Amino acid sequence: MATAVLTGVPTTITLCESVTGWSGDTFSLEPDIKVQGTNSVSCAMTNNGSNTIAFATSNAPGGTFSAVNIHIRVWVNLAFVGNIDTQANNGIQISIVHGGGTSLYTVGGSDNYAGGWKQYVVYTGNTPTSGSTPSGTCTSVGLQINTNTKPRNQPANCWVDAWYFGPGFTVTGGTSGDEIDWSHIAALDATNAYGVCTRLDDIYFLAGDINIGSGATATWFKSAQKVQFRDLPVSSTLYGVTFSGSGARINITGGAWGAAGTQNYFVDASDSTMTSFSLTGVQFSKSSGITFANGQTVTNSVFDSCGQVVPSTSSFHNHTFSNYVGTTGALLYPSDDTNIYSLNFVNCDNGVQYTAASDSTSPAFDAFIFDDAAGNFDVNNTSGSAVSISKNNGSNPNSYNTANSVVTFLGASVTTAINVKDIATGNNLQDARVLVYVTDGTNFPFEDTVSISGSGTTATVTHTAHGLSTGDHVIINGSTADEYNGTYQITVTGTNTYTYNTGETVTTGTPGGTIICTFAFISGLTNASGNISDSRVVNADQPIAGRIRKSSSSPYFIQGSITGTVSSTTGFSAVVQLVRDE
Repeated sequence: MATAVLTGVPTTITLCESVTGWSGDTFSLEPDIKVQGTNSVSCAMTNNGSNTIAFATSNAPGGTFSAVNIHIRVWVNLAFVGNIDTQANNGIQISIVHGGGTSLYTVGGSDNYAGGWKQYVVYTGNTPTSGSTPSGTCTSVGLQINTNTKPRNQPANCWVDAWYFGPGFTVTGGTSGDEIDWSHIAALDATNAYGVCTRLDDIYFLAGDINIGSGATATWFKSAQKVQFRDLPVSSTLYGVTFSGSGARINITGGAWGAAGTQNYFVDASDSTMTSFSLTGVQFSKSSGITFANGQTVTNSVFDSCGQVVPSTSSFHNHTFSNYVGTTGALLYPSDDTNIYSLNFVNCDNGVQYTAASDSTSPAFDAFIFDDAAGNFDVNNTSGSAVSISKNNGSNPNSYNTANSVVTFLGASVTTAINVKDIATGNNLQDARVLVYVTDGTNFPFEDTVSISGSGTTATVTHTAHGLSTGDHVIINGSTADEYNGTYQITVTGTNTYTYNTGETVTTGTPGGTIICTFAFISGLTNASGNISDSRVVNADQPIAGRIRKSSSSPYFIQGSITGTVSSTTGFSAVVQLVRDE
C-alpha cells in the first residue's frame, strides 16, 4: 500500500498529553475523548459569562515563538452548546498573549457550532476582535467561551487537544503503480490531527499550503478526487498546492477543485524539472491563479471563476474558461503557441492577455472560441505594441481592450497545395519543380518596382512597405545584370528592405534596368508523395498562376501550368498531370 511522508508539518504548541502549563480552571487528562495521541485535556466551564483557559507556550516542545503572522490551529470539544452565546456576541474566542498585550479572535458561537470536535484556525496577521494585532513573542494561547446562561455543573464539559501553529506541510512518497493520493495524505494527517487535509465522505477539505514533491525525493502522486479549501479566517495568500521537485511524477485525471465562501487558492505546477506532470478532466473553480510549465500535458479541463491561467509552453488544449473577472486575462498567451488550441471563453472580462513575452512570430489562435458577451474583450494586448493575430480553425475573436495596445485580427491561415503526377501511370512525381506566384497585388507584391545593390553573393533589395516575412519567396526580373534575376528565398532586414543569396558572385554592385518584384507562394521541389504546399494568412481571395516542370533527370516531362485563386477561407489545391517528353 502506498505510503505518504509528511515533512515541514505544523509546529506543536501542545499535544495535551499533560496538564502542565494550563491555567484558568482545574484540569485532568481524558483518554476516551480525543482527536489524537493518548489523551486530551479536560475541564469544567461553569461561569455565566466568560470562561477562559490558557496554555503557557514556555511549556511547548520548542518553547515560546513569534506571534507575528502565524496560523494557530486548536481542536476544541464543548458539551454545553445551548449555553454559549452567538458568534455575533463573541461566543467562542481564541486568545493570544503577546508582546503587545492580549488579543481575542472570535471564531464561532452557538449559531454555527453544533458540538463535538472542531478545529479552529486564526491568522495573527488579521485584525483581532479585541486587542492589537499580535507582535513580539507569543507567551500564551487560550480559549475563551462566553455564555449567556450558566452551564450545568458536571465533571467535564470542555476538552482540548492537538494545538499547533504553521501553514501546512510537504508531501512525498508513493511508487510506480502504487501512487499516493489525497486519501493517503488525509489518513496521515488524521493520525496527528493537523487539520490541514481532512476527509468527509469523498471530499478532501484543505486548510493550508500543501507542497507535493520535494527536490529529488521520489513522489508518485495520482488523483481523480474532489478537493475543497475550507472557509476559515486565514491569510489571503495561504491556500494553495505546489507541485515541484525533480523526483515528482504527477498524474491528475479528473475531479473538482474549489473553495468555500470567499476563499481562493493557487495551483503552482511551474517547476519544469519535475520528471512528469499531466492533468486532464479537472474542474477548477475560484482559484486565484494556476501555472503550468514547459513539457507538461494539460487537457480537457474547466477554469471557472478563476484568476489567470498561465500555460507556459505546455501541451494545452480542449479547455473552457468561464466567468473570469480581472484586468489582465483569463489566459496568458504563451511565448510559443505551437501547442495551444481548442479553447472556449465564456463571460470573461478579458479572454486572452497578450504581453511582450507572448509569441511574436505570426501568432495564431487555433480554435479559440469567444462568446461575444457584451462589455467583454476577447484580447487584452498589454505588450506595448500593436499585434496581428491570425484566426485559425474557426477562431472568432473580434474585440480587444482599447485601454491598451491595438490588435488586428487576420483571416485564418489557408493552404496552397500542389500534387504532381505522371499522366501515363498516375504515379506521384518526386522532385518536380513548382513555382506558384500572384497575378495581381490584392494581398502581396505584384510587379512592384524595387532597387537592388549587391556585394559578393548577397543582394540587398529596397522595397517600400513590402510586408514580407523571412522565408518568403520572390521573383526578381528586369535587372540588366542577369545574376540578380530569378526566384529567391528572402531574409527580411527591415520594413523596407530584405536580402537574398544570388548563388554566384555579383559583377555589378548596382544593376540597371527597371527591376520588379512579385511574390511567390511556392518555389521548390515536390516530395516523395508528389506534394508541395504553403500555409499562410490570405486576407482576400488571391489570383495565382504557376509553372510545373521536371527536366533535370530522366524521366523528363513537358512543362505544365496552372491558374486559379487562393481562397481566403479554403485555400487552393490542384493536381497537375505532366506528359513525358522522351
